[in-house]
Amino acid sequence: LVSPGRQKPLVPGYQNGLLEIALDLGKRLLPAFNTSTNIPLAWVNLRHGEIPGDTRNTCTAGAGTLILEFTRLSRLTGDPIFE
Repeated sequence: LVSPGRQKPLVPGYQNGLLEIALDLGKRLLPAFNTSTNIPLAWVNLRHGEIPGDTRNTCTAGAGTLILEFTRLSRLTGDPIFE
């Protein structure tokens, strides 16, 4: 884990284990954002994506939190897919 604009790791010896897990989870959550409004679904199957027949209801506060977290994930990984 390297802070933006720095080459030196924040935690010496850290091998990005948590970042790799966050990246995997982020990729699994991406199908929840495939809606007409881009507000994520309330529920998503982490193995298969959208749950057929599930309600389209969602919590806007939860969606806002995910958007902030996904933006940070993009910045940390350099992968713009989450923005």
